[in-house]
Amino acid sequence: MHPNEGNQSQQILNHPFWKENSPSRRSCKSFYVVLQKMAMQAQWAQVANFASQAILHLNQNCDRLDFYHLWICALSELDRREDLLSLANHLQKMNHEFSVYYSLASLAYLFAGEKKNCKILLQKQWESKNINNHFFKEVKGLFLLASSKKEKRLKGLNTLVKNCFSEKINYIQLRNALKFMSKFSYENAMARIYNLMHEKFPEAHEPYIASALIAIQQKDWNESIRILRQVVTDSPGNTEAILALTHSFHNAKNIEMALLLLEEKKHHFHDLDYDFHLLSAEVKDSAARCSNNKNFCENAIEHYDAAISIAKFLKFPFEKMYLAKKRLEIFSRNLRDSAYNSKNIYSQYQNQNDLISQKFKKVV
Repeated sequence: MHPNEGNQSQQILNHPFWKENSPSRRSCKSFYVVLQKMAMQAQWAQVANFASQAILHLNQNCDRLDFYHLWICALSELDRREDLLSLANHLQKMNHEFSVYYSLASLAYLFAGEKKNCKILLQKQWESKNINNHFFKEVKGLFLLASSKKEKRLKGLNTLVKNCFSEKINYIQLRNALKFMSKFSYENAMARIYNLMHEKFPEAHEPYIASALIAIQQKDWNESIRILRQVVTDSPGNTEAILALTHSFHNAKNIEMALLLLEEKKHHFHDLDYDFHLLSAEVKDSAARCSNNKNFCENAIEHYDAAISIAKFLKFPFEKMYLAKKRLEIFSRNLRDSAYNSKNIYSQYQNQNDLISQKFKKVV
């Protein structure tokens, strides 16, 4: 945990929101802003915890919506699929109390990878005409944008962009839109959303990360390092910034800093994080070749194995990783053989010295 996180938790527990038996709209909005700022710092475990507690503290369904939405997105960031499915099921059952819960259940299903259930709920909402809330528009846009058909993706893009510029839009929804858009080449739309986010939420890091990624594309490593260092300082758990900064250090030939950053921040990544394992393998591969260190070789090979295994499961291409791993294995064997031969040569040399010494003593 970052030193500031403990202080923030205490501040949150002391927030006036908890002191009111039936929190006012003003208190709800104020507390939501606090959690939103935690989300900007990628403190997703804390966000999930406090959002769920806030829901239990609230009496009115309409006051709970934003906190449910925040909870869903935090669980998605934490890759807690089973929790997302449980929450989706819970929200679906609560639809008789408030129709907007179907929209939130759809989002939870979508983030859990259950596109079929998401589609069923979207159709039910369409049939019942419960389509005027911004949560429905968000999940509809995200669902269409995840389609394999270009026409549907364009329709989803238009829906998302329109929703992003609506009055009720929040930081998390802008972030979700950017996350889904980034899978395709929608640079113009993304530029508009980044500008909007920077204007409405100046503390958000995404626009700065976008600037750093442009610097990375231009191979301006000093500029990307400058921007990303500040982002990681402000948001220690921002895994996207951590990976981008490590990548920048690696390409700037500053292997030592890349290694230190990976070691210092590894607790922010889960065991099945493909990007973390691949980048760790590449950095430690370089370190092994620079230092002729067999421990780096072994560690890099372990990360290559993990990345290849995850890639196979996700149906990602893995041939380049496999070849890189094989080349490193050859390098590692040569390293061992070289060390073994050097040891043998030294041993033979020592034996010859001993024989010469003995003969010399006999002569004397």
